[in-house]
Amino acid sequence: LIYTVDDLVDFLEDVADGAANKNARLMADLDVSDVDWAVVWPTAKANNEFRGSFNGGSHKIINFRYSEGANSGAPFGLFRTLGQDAVIRDLTFEHVSVNCPASDSVGVCAGVLKSITTLSNVRIADGTVTGASNVGGIVGWLTGGTTTNYAVINNCINFCFIVTTSSICISSDI
Repeated sequence: LIYTVDDLVDFLEDVADGAANKNARLMADLDVSDVDWAVVWPTAKANNEFRGSFNGGSHKIINFRYSEGANSGAPFGLFRTLGQDAVIRDLTFEHVSVNCPASDSVGVCAGVLKSITTLSNVRIADGTVTGASNVGGIVGWLTGGTTTNYAVINNCINFCFIVTTSSICISSDI
C-alpha cells in the first residue's frame, strides 16, 4: 500500500531494480513535485519493465515533473515500460510537465506499452508532454500487438498538450 511519496518512490525503485511483478495500491493523493525522477529511473535501468498491477484507488499524482538530463534518449513515464500482464487503473495525474526533447517513447503513465497490458480509468488532467517522437499524454508508444495479443485501453482520457521536436515524428493522444 502506498500512503506517501516515499512509499511511491520505494515501489518504483524496486521496479527499476527488476521487481517487475510487484502490485501496489495508491491510498492518498500525492504531490510528487520534489521527486528526482532521474534517480528513481536511471538510464541504466531504462529497459526494466513493470508487469504487475498498480491500482490508483481513484487518487491523484500531482505535479509529476521531469526534464531530460542524463537520461537523454531513454523512454520515460511514471513506468518507463509496461510489459506483458501489467495493469494500471483508477489513476489521475494533475499538473504534469514532462520535457524530453531528445527522447522517443515519452508519456506520463508509460513511455512504452507492450501487448497484453491493461490501462483502465487513467486520466491526465492537464499539462504538457514533450518528446522527439512516439509521444503521448498517457502512453508514448504502443508496441507488439496482434489480433489475439493486444493491449486494452478502457475509459482513459488525456487533456495535456503533446509536443514533438522531431521533423519526422509520431504522436498520439492516448
